[in-house]
Amino acid sequence: MGSTNHERVSSIKAIIYTGPKSRKVAKILKNKYFVPTFSQHQSFGMDKNKCLYLFDSKTDKKRKVMINQSITNKTDYPFSVAIFRLSCLKSIVEQIKSDYFEKFERNIFHYGFPWGEIRKKDKLRDNAISLINHKNRIAKDLFSVFRNSGVLEISKEDSWAFVQWVKKSEKQEVSLFVMVCPDYSFSSDKDILRYSLDNKLSGGIGLVAVKSLEFLSYLNEIIAKHKLKIKVIVGIADYEDHDENLKRLNETKQSFKDKIKKSIRQINLESKRMDLNCQVVGIREHFGERLWSQEWEESRKIIKEELEKLSDNELKKMIFDRKILYSRWFPKIKDKEVLERMIDHGTEYTTCGYLFSNEIDNLIILGANSIDMSLYYRLRQQKSPVLYITKVHK
Repeated sequence: MGSTNHERVSSIKAIIYTGPKSRKVAKILKNKYFVPTFSQHQSFGMDKNKCLYLFDSKTDKKRKVMINQSITNKTDYPFSVAIFRLSCLKSIVEQIKSDYFEKFERNIFHYGFPWGEIRKKDKLRDNAISLINHKNRIAKDLFSVFRNSGVLEISKEDSWAFVQWVKKSEKQEVSLFVMVCPDYSFSSDKDILRYSLDNKLSGGIGLVAVKSLEFLSYLNEIIAKHKLKIKVIVGIADYEDHDENLKRLNETKQSFKDKIKKSIRQINLESKRMDLNCQVVGIREHFGERLWSQEWEESRKIIKEELEKLSDNELKKMIFDRKILYSRWFPKIKDKEVLERMIDHGTEYTTCGYLFSNEIDNLIILGANSIDMSLYYRLRQQKSPVLYITKVHK
């Protein structure tokens, strides 16, 4: 934080983060807060006329940088900033405060939490890669595919498990599970796939499945090269046929089910074209309604118990992170609704991790959607390592 005197600015309206991805994380505040500094002595402020100033506590000088009333990435100062109008972000002011003025180093659930510090992630990942490179040549080739896809959140224990998994694949069949969403409408923006806002469901290959198959095509080259016995299981989230979702999509339970079946056929056809040893299933149908519902309730109970252990700021941060995604479909969504959806969403991942890990030996779970959901796969099981690739779901 800057050491500038609050009296220098009558009403601070901007908070500008100048760390990693600074073009994307600048936010607006009503209250009188100073922003994280981009150097030891300098910080930003914005006065009541919406003039942006740079303060230097060493020289006690204030320099006018720009006047701005809308989004911009331009500045005459040699760093990247982005300034958003206050009106754009009124609904999440409190979350932004907690996000940028609190440090959350506590490792909730004792697993790698997705918003851990980037340096810690990189160090952890590099250590795992070094271990894999040293232990097994085939693992090195195979893990290079994961690394090129931005694999994150791999612990030392998971890296060892990965090496053993690869060794077994030379002699016996091992499995890789990936969960994908139904074919909700999405669009491409400069080669980045994003869910669109028109609330439609089709019977093709969905966004996460598209990127997962792209990843699996590279993985299959290594499988063929070393003649590995790896079976891929793609599970489609057929349990998302609850009333609220059906209403949003203008679908019935039967039409939803029919489109899931079409998607399964399409993914099967694509995997055959790739010559990939792949099984595609509807997750709830695979385990049966009774077992799925039973374990879903147990997972939900566990998640609620864990959330009760969090501080208010930790909970606000979780809500803020998920609100960014949920607001694409529900622009006016409230924090309470975000929390309920987050619990339901986490329950689904926790249940999947538990059921597939119990059913299948020698399994690795591949996370191919939002990195925020990675910890839920591990919540009820420790047997199956979880690898998450980041260049999938944007």
